[in-house]
Amino acid sequence: MKKIMLLVAVMLMPLTLFAGKMNIVCSDPNIADIMKNIAGDKANVESLMNGMQDPHSVEPRPSMVVKVRNADLMVVIGMDLDMWANSIIEASKNSHVMKGGDGYLDISKKIPVIEIPQGKVDASIGDVHIYGNPHYHMDPNNGKIIAKEILDKLSEKDPDNADYYKANYDAFIEKLDKGIAKWSEELKPFKGVKIAATHDCWDYFINYCGFDVSGYIESKPAIPPSPGDIERLIKKMKEDGTKIILVDQFYDMSAPEKVAKETGAKIVLISMAVGGLKGTDTYMDLFNYDVDTVVNALK
Repeated sequence: MKKIMLLVAVMLMPLTLFAGKMNIVCSDPNIADIMKNIAGDKANVESLMNGMQDPHSVEPRPSMVVKVRNADLMVVIGMDLDMWANSIIEASKNSHVMKGGDGYLDISKKIPVIEIPQGKVDASIGDVHIYGNPHYHMDPNNGKIIAKEILDKLSEKDPDNADYYKANYDAFIEKLDKGIAKWSEELKPFKGVKIAATHDCWDYFINYCGFDVSGYIESKPAIPPSPGDIERLIKKMKEDGTKIILVDQFYDMSAPEKVAKETGAKIVLISMAVGGLKGTDTYMDLFNYDVDTVVNALK
């Protein structure tokens, strides 16, 4: 009789999906920071990788599997950038956060993707992503799309707190819009400026800034440049009068230093991710740092 009464009592309780905080795991620190802004104190949010790691080549670890095993929500970059996360998700045996589960979110689905390859794709053309360039977070306008995807998923998973998430989302978007207006104003005098970069991971940022590209250190993504590649880039940069080379925080500096020495261009070290360099602790900090550093180098 006591068991029956307990069962009835449980059935009559109002539906609450989470008695405590949600456990949310993101593959990427940029997504994790946006998630923290919107989830607030209703969730524990962790990133599997840190800002100093190359997102193409993260080594899965047992500690990551434990985090995902205990997750209520798993958020991935998608577009095959964080394919390494797939093995972690599978190993976790957490059916909720596997692809197709109610706790799985691929944040890339509504992004206006650039550079989707056409024709045959194979190793001869480098590490080309078949779904397009996956470094979409480097355009702050895409940060707003990421935030809306997060809002919708949190509201679906935890409808009792939907108004709370919406208020946090509105506050984040207001802050990001102010940042976008500020960065755009700072960049305005440099529209059309010729720059060089390590590789095409910078293209969303370059497009946002309004720069033109003289060339890349890597003529084919993730394939080390040949001496001929370097010589062609140096020649083009000299013809264009290119003044800066964008370099990410985990890139080998030997080739950029050679190009800089031959052309007189400045190496501009900026971050691809939250936490990648000192002063990039949040998504807003990332753009404040990167835009200010680039603008100062171009003055």
